[in-house]
Amino acid sequence: MVDSGNTYRDKVSQLISWGHWFSFFNIIAAMLLGTRYIAQSGWPETLLGQTYQLLTWLGHFGFLVFAVYILIIFPASFIIPSQRLMRLFAVFVATAGMTLLLLDIYAYETLHLHLNPLVWDLLLSGEKTDMNAHWQYLFVVVPAIFLLELIMSEWVWRKLRKLSRKRVGVPIASVFAVCFIGSHLIHIWADAFLYSPVTSQRSNFPISYPMTLKPSWRNTAYLIAKNISAAETKWEIKKAKLFVIR
Repeated sequence: MVDSGNTYRDKVSQLISWGHWFSFFNIIAAMLLGTRYIAQSGWPETLLGQTYQLLTWLGHFGFLVFAVYILIIFPASFIIPSQRLMRLFAVFVATAGMTLLLLDIYAYETLHLHLNPLVWDLLLSGEKTDMNAHWQYLFVVVPAIFLLELIMSEWVWRKLRKLSRKRVGVPIASVFAVCFIGSHLIHIWADAFLYSPVTSQRSNFPISYPMTLKPSWRNTAYLIAKNISAAETKWEIKKAKLFVIR
């Protein structure tokens, strides 16, 4: 019984470690696809807007893929007994996720909207339009996505011991966490002071809900900024009068 328990723990530990690295490489793939959102939305003109877009790009796709891992793949690691079956299940999940991401990219490039009930109705309608004809061709790449995910799964499994020795998991996770938190903090500030180069990016990426201030706090921040601006204007006028008197 003790040996059986140790074997089960070892298998689960291996699958969890494998799942972390498999998710990491899927984050990289999702980020590469995510550059199409940036290309479609345009590059911000201000430095803060550019910084926010880069932080959001890193943090948001890292969060999306890791959320799928935590909600689906991680619990399945304790339930599915076979390691091969578990890895195949994760490949199916990753393939479905990447396919949905491609569909969302197509919807964003075509309609400037992300997948929602209205977009699904348009895509699934029987009308013979160019949009319906084109999006169905996206499913041609699904077998290719599945094959790439399968190759990645096998490669990570074979290199798992070597990857685990690198001990870079915590630094990598910290980078994504800092980018995710930093992007939300910047958006909170931008929302408070109505800084459009940042707030205009709130819908650039799928399932993106950046944090905002409550209306009462936003009004307070706006009044503070307005009072500061008024005080600075009065000070400039006062300095100008003193200069004229001199």
